[in-house]
Amino acid sequence: MATESETDIEIPPAGTHTEKSKKEFVWTQQATWLLLRTRLSMDADFNRPVCKMKKLWATVAERDVLQLYLELQERKMDLWVQQKALEERKIEAINNLARAISSLAEDRSSQSATENSG
Repeated sequence: MATESETDIEIPPAGTHTEKSKKEFVWTQQATWLLLRTRLSMDADFNRPVCKMKKLWATVAERDVLQLYLELQERKMDLWVQQKALEERKIEAINNLARAISSLAEDRSSQSATENSG
């Protein structure tokens, strides 16, 4: 006899090709591990449910979505920090180049002044 959780989840047979829509979620390894960790953290709820399994799975999905969202925000922040550091290095390199050019110009002008006075 199939339990409610078994009938709620449909897994297509291996090798079946389904057309992907833009809204379809891509199960990356990270997303899969997150789903498993979330589900396992709710093991007690699943072993002695006080509501329908469908509701428990909805809770798992909500927690996953929130976690994936928070991780995405964290990654965006990391990228922003990296981008800012890169921009600062570019500015520093431009300033160093400007100082080198200025120093070279000063050296040339002092050399030509020495040559003209001698």
